[in-house]
Amino acid sequence: MSKGVARFGRFDVLARIGAGGAGEVLLVDDGGRRLALKRLLPHFDAADAASLFEREGALAARLVHPNVVQVLEHGHVGGVPYVLMELVDGKSLHALVRAAGRLPAGAAAFVVREACRGLAYLHGVTGDDGRPLALVHRDVSPANLLVARGGAVKLCDFGIAKATAATGTRTVPGFVKGKRGYRSPEQESRAPLDARSDVYAAGVVLFEALTGGRPGDDDERPSQRVDGVPAALDEICVRARARDRAARFAGAAEMAAALDAVVAELQGDAQLRAGMTRWCPAPPTAAEPTRTRTLARLDGGRRWLVAAAIVVVAVALGAVALTFHRRADPAPPTSAPTSAPTSAPTTSASTTPAPTTSAPTTSAPLTATIPPPAPPAPPALPSPAPSQHAPPPAKHRHRATRRGSDYMPDPFHR
Repeated sequence: MSKGVARFGRFDVLARIGAGGAGEVLLVDDGGRRLALKRLLPHFDAADAASLFEREGALAARLVHPNVVQVLEHGHVGGVPYVLMELVDGKSLHALVRAAGRLPAGAAAFVVREACRGLAYLHGVTGDDGRPLALVHRDVSPANLLVARGGAVKLCDFGIAKATAATGTRTVPGFVKGKRGYRSPEQESRAPLDARSDVYAAGVVLFEALTGGRPGDDDERPSQRVDGVPAALDEICVRARARDRAARFAGAAEMAAALDAVVAELQGDAQLRAGMTRWCPAPPTAAEPTRTRTLARLDGGRRWLVAAAIVVVAVALGAVALTFHRRADPAPPTSAPTSAPTSAPTTSASTTPAPTTSAPTTSAPLTATIPPPAPPAPPALPSPAPSQHAPPPAKHRHRATRRGSDYMPDPFHR
C-alpha cells in the first residue's frame, strides 16, 4: 500500500466509511481484498460496549443469507474488538433517499421487501441446540440497509440485536438502543420485544422511502404527502406501523409476502436498478484513472514541445528579419559637427536663408554616406584618393543650388 496508510493489526486502513454510537466502520485492505471493518472507537472503553461488539461478531458470523451482510471474522487488536465484513459496493438507503428525494413506489417496495426477507431469516435463526433464538434487530433504519449497484439489498449492523428467547439480556443503560423515530412503541417503553418490533421499523422505512420523510403519526398514509402511491402500499405501510402490535403483520415474512404483489405489478426491481445508475453512478475502474493521467501527461508534453518549437521558429524568423532589415535600411547620415568637430566651423546666425554649414573646400560633389543595399565585397584594390571617388548614383545625389561661386546642397530637397 501507499506510504502513510494507517495500520490496524494486519489490515491497511484506507479510509473511514462512517461512524456512529461507539464504533466506526473502516475501509481496509486485507492481502489484496477490500473489506469493511467495524471497530470500537479508541476512546470508548466501556466494558458493556466491548461486550456488545463481541456479541455482534459472534452473532453475525452465524448469519448467512443474501439479504444480510456477511461477517467474515471477529476478534481483538490491541484489546480493541473488531468485526470484519464484506464490502457492499453501493450506498445506504438513507443516502439514496437524500440523493433522489424519494424513491419510485416500485423501487421503495422492492427495497423494503428484501429487507423484510433478511429480517425474516434473522427472526428464525436457531441456536446450536436447534431451538429458535428469537432474534430482534432493534435498529432497522435506512442507514442500516445497504443497496448494491446491481440492486441487492443487505441488512447490516447487528450490534444491539437481542436474543430474547436465549438470554435475559437487557438494554445497556445510556447506550444505543435504536434510532429515535424508528423505534416501536414497546421499544420506547422498554416492554418485552418480539419480531413485530422490527416490522414497525420496516413500516417507517417504507414510509420514508416513498415520501422522503418520516411519518408525523402512526395513522398518516404516504399518499397524503405524495402522489402516485398505490392503495396497496398505503395499506401495508399503515398496518406495519400500528401502535398495537397485534394489528401489525405477524412477522417480517408476512410483510414481505404482502409486498410481493406490489413489486411484481410495478416492476420494482427494474425501477431500482434503473435508478441506481443515477443515484449511485459507478466509479471509474482502476485502469481508467491511470490511462487518463498518462494521456494528460502525454498531451501536456506535446503542448510544451509545440510551444517550444513555436518559440524557436519565432526567434529564428526574428533574427533573419532583423538581419535583412539592417542590410536594407540606410544608416543615418553623419554630420560634420558630430563626426569631426574641427573639420567644419560653425557660422553665426543671420537673416539670410543660407545653411549653417560651410562650403566644402573642394569643387568635387559631395558623396552620399548611405551604403548600397548589397553587402560590401572585400576590397581587391587599395581605395582611391578622396578626390577620385566615383560619384554615387543619381538617386543618392543632393540637388545643388547656385550661390555665388559655390555649390551648396539644398537642405529642403527630399
